[in-house]
Amino acid sequence: MRREGSGEKDWDEVGVGRKLSALAGYCVLFMLQVIGVYWWYQNDDICNPSFMIPPKAIPPFWNAVFTIIVNGAVA
Repeated sequence: MRREGSGEKDWDEVGVGRKLSALAGYCVLFMLQVIGVYWWYQNDDICNPSFMIPPKAIPPFWNAVFTIIVNGAVA
């Protein structure tokens, strides 16, 4: 209950602020995780398999397995 003129926040207003800050925190952490994975594997050419761009030539066996694993993890 809110008292008129007391300057106190209603409990619903406090809960919404906490929910929004938690949601924003989760979004930032998820974006940092995605950026970190792409940064970590930048030399392994992870962008082509994750965007499902077809290779120009038939890849070696382990590169094909890597592409399948990346696509399975994203889906």
